[in-house]
Amino acid sequence: MARRRMSIALLAALWLVAPGLRAFQLHPDFHYSTSETAINAYDDAGVLVASLPWGSNHDVRGLAIGPDGLLYVVRAGTQGPLLTTVEVLGPDGQLMARFGNGAWSAGNLSLGKIAFAPDRHVFYVGTSGGIYEFNQTTRSGRRLVADPAYGLDVLPNGELLVGADSTLYRRTPGGAFIHAFTNIDDPDGLTGVVNPRMVGIRDVAYSAATDRTYVTMGGYSGFFFRLLAFQGTSNRLVAQTYFWYGDDIHVDDAGNLLVGSRTQAPAWFTPELELIGQLDGPAARFVTGFRALYYESARPTRQDRQAVE
Repeated sequence: MARRRMSIALLAALWLVAPGLRAFQLHPDFHYSTSETAINAYDDAGVLVASLPWGSNHDVRGLAIGPDGLLYVVRAGTQGPLLTTVEVLGPDGQLMARFGNGAWSAGNLSLGKIAFAPDRHVFYVGTSGGIYEFNQTTRSGRRLVADPAYGLDVLPNGELLVGADSTLYRRTPGGAFIHAFTNIDDPDGLTGVVNPRMVGIRDVAYSAATDRTYVTMGGYSGFFFRLLAFQGTSNRLVAQTYFWYGDDIHVDDAGNLLVGSRTQAPAWFTPELELIGQLDGPAARFVTGFRALYYESARPTRQDRQAVE
């Protein structure tokens, strides 16, 4: 799809932009990443088209397009009163709202994933202090689980899919334990190791298009830096590949994966984990994009809204 031309009004609202890049905007064909102190936008060809300075001191973490078509960005507190917040950005990158959860995401830079519930009113954030739930209708928040959560997604039935270091959990929407596994069932010998297991989970994501759960992990000797695909929510491995320092996973409506990394540009994979290609631009842990099936009625608009001071 051809890139849209910028309007004079939009250029007038320009944020600081690197030479050669355009002003930041939310677009249904774009994908987005965070690179610790900036939010990056890529066009449908994977070319970096905008970089919006945001945050400081490596505090910009996970991000997700909400059901309202706005961009939700997690900023992680590091010390003192600087606790984790979720900032909501409008169509041109303006700050629209802010949520605070009273927890730290200090420590590992992979902490700070965000995921929306199917009801479109609730979202969850994984921090070093546990999993927090926020209700946008009531403007309320609460801690569901006290354990740190590196990986986080929500299944179509509302259950939580949680990656906590070496274990993949399923929990009820209220946080109650359902099921967990650490060991990998590898009947086809895809891993090439004896008794494979998960170690150093960085993210988890479920694809309704393929009924598969995907996991990034740091791994261990002989089984480092893997991107894994499991059948359904079971521990039955159906595909795996090497991806250096893989982190956040975004699954599109066709079941393709966009995977962030600490050390390289995000990359696209097929549902079978075959490499499609990498995005232009810097290394970026956290990635997201619009999902047509879920957000069909929530395309971003340029309605005048009150920005948060």
